[in-house]
Amino acid sequence: MSGRASRKARRSRISGEGADGPACARVPVLGDYFRRLRRSRRLTQAELAARTVDSPFPVDQSYVSRLERGEIAGSVGKFFTVLSLVNANASSVAELLRLGRELPVDGQGFAVEELLRRARESTKQGELSAALSWALAGLHEAASSGDADGHAQALVSASIVLKNQGAWETARALALEAVNLAGIHQVTRLQAVLQSAACCLEMDEPVSAELLLDGLQEEVLADRPELAAQRWHNLGLALLEGGRPDQALEAFRKAADWYARSPSPSDEARLHARQAVVMVDLGLRDAGAIVMDRAFGLAERSGHAITRARVLLHAGRVDTLLRRFARARRRLADAEELAKRLGHDEFLFEARLRRLELALAEGDGIAVRVLRQVLRKQRRNLNPGRELVGAYERAMARVSRGGTVP
Repeated sequence: MSGRASRKARRSRISGEGADGPACARVPVLGDYFRRLRRSRRLTQAELAARTVDSPFPVDQSYVSRLERGEIAGSVGKFFTVLSLVNANASSVAELLRLGRELPVDGQGFAVEELLRRARESTKQGELSAALSWALAGLHEAASSGDADGHAQALVSASIVLKNQGAWETARALALEAVNLAGIHQVTRLQAVLQSAACCLEMDEPVSAELLLDGLQEEVLADRPELAAQRWHNLGLALLEGGRPDQALEAFRKAADWYARSPSPSDEARLHARQAVVMVDLGLRDAGAIVMDRAFGLAERSGHAITRARVLLHAGRVDTLLRRFARARRRLADAEELAKRLGHDEFLFEARLRRLELALAEGDGIAVRVLRQVLRKQRRNLNPGRELVGAYERAMARVSRGGTVP
């Protein structure tokens, strides 16, 4: 496919025109709404970009222009920064609901289920701007329908989209709102609790996650293997963040047993990738390599862009520890390219950090110097999770000592 044809196809996917029909079926794009907000404040694109210079997530005029054309949302930090500068702060649940109501195109007659399905599909394909638009439209439609369970499902769906984009605090607020809604089905409440715990993990709050997960009754989950798998999966992550890797591995094994009863290639790929890293760190190198290969196969089969990025990052780390340097280089290069396409700043930071670890292991002094400078610059504009911060500080300490990754 030519570059022009590819761009045309991408615009068609964003607008929803083409095979799915005309404008009545197009993706609700936040760019149109944002442009009207900016103009109502009598700001040019350049003036708006200039106001972000001292913010945690500065942007340039090109970013504002692409955002208004509906091509990108970029990192959620950038997206929320520019929205806040036109008095449309999307950092609270109330504001997200207001954004959903004021989108230039609403659900256009789509059922809530269809809007949420499109949000999930856009997330899977890595089209995060479109995913956020669909989720907000579904959230608005559900909130105004009087259907409590549909509203709760929409809250969870929007939370998943925001979590994948790195807006963890807002994602958790949405999930907790779903937990506290009256009149919802038991399964929906379980999904909301699991999503709340997942957000806590992303926010480096393993104790909060563990408390939420411990409150789930085993007998309630027995008939829902996909939810039981998620529970053990997240509990394993909480135990791992809490410094209990052996217990985490046991939880991961239980999660794998539940996934076997209700296959979910994307979730299972993430589980095995994390499990492999722990196994290699604990010295179980051969077993870890086998598990990582399984994770990689599942990620490819799932077709889920976010999952593929996560697994590539874990695979690159494992390959470096196993001194499979050529494979590590390929996988980390793929991860960095995918992170750029997704507009996911934290994935991009991690890909470069893992490349630095690889360069240290190989003794590639030129790559070490270049990556050190790139990472220092990116770190000033990014607030990654505790685990990544720790890995970054250890790598930089090794650079200062002239050491290598063990």
